[in-house]
This record gives sequence, C-alpha cells and structure tokens, in this order.
Amino acid sequence: MKGFTFSGFLAVCLSLTTSQVNAGFDEVKFPEGYQTQFIRYAAIDKPKKRKVRFFYVNPEALAAAQPGGPLPDGTVIIMEDHPAVLDTNKEPVTDGNGRLIPTAKVSNVFVQERRKGWGTQHAAETRNGEWEYAWYTADGKPKTSKKTGKLVTFGKCMACHKKAAAQDYNFTLSPFITKIKGMK
Repeated sequence: MKGFTFSGFLAVCLSLTTSQVNAGFDEVKFPEGYQTQFIRYAAIDKPKKRKVRFFYVNPEALAAAQPGGPLPDGTVIIMEDHPAVLDTNKEPVTDGNGRLIPTAKVSNVFVQERRKGWGTQHAAETRNGEWEYAWYTADGKPKTSKKTGKLVTFGKCMACHKKAAAQDYNFTLSPFITKIKGMK
C-alpha cells in the first residue's frame, strides 16, 4: 500500500476516537424550545446582581435521575438569567413574598450538559466529570467577549462547579431530585 504508515494510521484512529470522546465547549448546543419542552424546576433570586435565574432540565434526565447518584448521560441543565424589575431608584422590586420580580427579558442562557466520555480533554484539577458548558445569548447565539469579540471560555464555570463535585458538579438539580424523589 503506497504511502501507508503505521503512525499515520494510528494518528487517524486517535483523531476519530478523540473527536467522539472529547466533546469540547462547541459541542454543547443551544437547546431550541427548552422553555416549553424542558421542566423549570427552580427560580433563584440574585439581589446583588439584580437578576433572577430560572433553572430548567430536560424531562428524560429528570425521569431517569436517582437521588444521591450521578445524573444520567444526556442531562441538560439550563440557567436562564432575567434582569429584575427595578424601581425609580434602580433598586430591585419584590413581590408580596419578598422575591425579586423578573422581567420577561432573557439576558443570558447558560447550558451545562453531560455526555459519556466528555471532559477528558481537561486537566484533572479542572475537569468536571463528563460535563461541558456553553454560554448563549437569548436568541441562541454563542456568547462573545465584548472586549475581544472572541467566543467566551468556560474556565470560571468549571472552577465554580468543581466545588460541587459531591453533587455531580451542579448546585441545584441534584438537591431538587433528592427533595422530590427522596433518598433510597
């Protein structure tokens, strides 16, 4: 076979394996229709940031998830930011229960997704199991840096979620699953 080398063959095999296993940030796609097709399971006020965060999960993952265990492959968690309604002094307005009132405007959509084999390209000290992240604008476009115009990176997401390793690298969904399904 002309031009065939074992090292060339090995390089092709490794690239195929790597492309299937190492998802990378660009593999986490914007989940079209998540507001109607996913389950909104939490709303968390962020008074200092003057925003309300809505949390969604795909229904298949919620159905398959077990309390205290890792979330199933294919889990997609959405964190959607809404600016809070502000009064004339630019202070957040609250409802009768003391909760911030969100506007209808969506300012950011963060996606956390788990797939078998993902995350292996990250160093152990930053890896979040098999989770990857993406940050989108409300219209589903990848978020870019205002300073550089380049796509944002997710080192801060990974560093923050590393603190939640005991809850499969998420802060809200695992406790919610334990609350609604109980510990076995």
